[in-house]
Amino acid sequence: MFECCKSVLPTVHIIGEGYDIARGGWQAIRSRATIEVMTDTSALLARGAECLTLGDYAAARDAFVQAVAAAPDGASLDGLAEALWWLGEVEKAADVRGRSYAAHARERNYEPAARAAAWVAREKRAQNGEGSVPRGWRVRAREAAARAPRTSALGWVLVADAESSPDAVRAAAEYDDAIAAARASDDADLECLALARRGLLVIGQADPDQGIRDLDGAMAAAMSGEARDRRTLAEVYCALMDATELLGGNESLAQWSADLMRTRQLDLGPLAGAGAVSAEATFSAFCGSCCGGVFLAIGRLDDAEDALLASIADLERSGLRSRCIHPGALLADLRIAQGRLSEAAALLVSIADLPEAVRPLAALDLATGDASSAVSRLSEAAEQLPRAAVASLPLLTMLVDALLAQGDVAAAGQAAVRIAAIAARTRSPRHAAQAHLAVGRTTLRADPASAAAELRAAMLGFSEASMALPAARARLLFARAVAQSDHGSAVAEARAARAAFHRMGATVDLDEANAFLRGMGVPTGPGARNVGRLSPREKEVMRLVAEGLSNPEIAQRLFISRKTAGHHVSSILQKLGLRSRTEVAAFAVVNASQVGAGPEQE
Repeated sequence: MFECCKSVLPTVHIIGEGYDIARGGWQAIRSRATIEVMTDTSALLARGAECLTLGDYAAARDAFVQAVAAAPDGASLDGLAEALWWLGEVEKAADVRGRSYAAHARERNYEPAARAAAWVAREKRAQNGEGSVPRGWRVRAREAAARAPRTSALGWVLVADAESSPDAVRAAAEYDDAIAAARASDDADLECLALARRGLLVIGQADPDQGIRDLDGAMAAAMSGEARDRRTLAEVYCALMDATELLGGNESLAQWSADLMRTRQLDLGPLAGAGAVSAEATFSAFCGSCCGGVFLAIGRLDDAEDALLASIADLERSGLRSRCIHPGALLADLRIAQGRLSEAAALLVSIADLPEAVRPLAALDLATGDASSAVSRLSEAAEQLPRAAVASLPLLTMLVDALLAQGDVAAAGQAAVRIAAIAARTRSPRHAAQAHLAVGRTTLRADPASAAAELRAAMLGFSEASMALPAARARLLFARAVAQSDHGSAVAEARAARAAFHRMGATVDLDEANAFLRGMGVPTGPGARNVGRLSPREKEVMRLVAEGLSNPEIAQRLFISRKTAGHHVSSILQKLGLRSRTEVAAFAVVNASQVGAGPEQE
């Protein structure tokens, strides 16, 4: 418990070992020792609020537990719900916030009652998806807001409604109304959130200029401390990351991230004088899959693997669903790139019904030679989205590959036209690169010269967007396009692509590059090829195994979990066909030059 909090109240004896919300009431679970519960609820609430601001959520929870035990009113329950949420106990937090709604309603405090009910509706939808429970809470929120017409309460209900609406036009109108309600009542948190959500929505409808303006405005207000709730900043930043993934450009995200990490200590509320909270604490509950997805996109596959494995472990511990893209879908993409198809298939079994699973499932179909199933999956999913929706681009780009694998060049060309139309509206370098890649792929066989120009443009565009893996893949395709006309350039480009694949640990692409080079008469060497199947992180692990380090020691040395260290060791055994750590150590010694070598030495 923070020392600064101890001066706020008189000495407090031990509080309960736990708490329980059951059968319609609050029950304090007593410890064996006698417990003295403070009855000065205003002091307890002040203490809990201060600890929330300082980021000491456990101390805040303890203070609010005592406040609830003394007087289970709406304010104390709201505080407890907030502390529980930041401690990761999100289901309990939603249950407690539901109790706060009822308490506020009994007290005829309809504005906080409406906000509490809208909070529960959003949280229940985030936890378990749309259904009767979040719909029911939105009904209660709207009814409470109708009894508090001069506040921003209705705006919070409108945000909850907009997030659940399948109609983009209606959702945009609801965000507009929420922003108007926020401005009329000076509710900066509501304005920031609604601006960010509207920005993300319109970007998805291929209006990047308006969307980025909304997101930049929301981030500026949140970063300045104008918004008082640190969760607002986290949600706005999360929306910015989602928008970055949609647009494929990271300039805005990079600038705001740099600004955020430079300030690091954030003024996040009315108790700013009592202290500040670090950026890491603010985003710890939000950025699991997002960080893994960013690492995957820019080619940092080892970092992506660590982040995604940790995110999956967190979901398994909590039993909840992912708040954004499921990390299992992203890890399946990575496993397919690594040639670990059985592991990818296992990851996708439990999430096959999620929209984000369509693309890795189709990639798995293609990897196993079932182009027809890939075409069916991707076509069906793409047709369920508006024709100009930015979200359809990942589906369409893979659909081009699937149609070409099926031999349907004409249909692949039509998909490429759709990609180009979306790219023209978004003006994103990444999307333009995807359009060039699609055209290059569809014309590669019939007109290699034209294809080479398109593929070179794709390669440069992906590089500009910091998309290392797609850039390397476009480079290898460019090498194929010029193989007959310029043998030297083809070999040079293929070698550069191979070096990139090796550096990233993209073993399937590495094998493809090696096969191309051998076809061009360039030897690649069996030893280098075997070692090349290891990612840079796996080579690090192999060297540490050779030094005699155990998995816990490796985890400590590399700042990863023990489970991740064990996973890397298992992967090394599988890739190299070795049977024990002793064989791994021996292999590392015999092949020391390859294990420690850069790609240019292979």
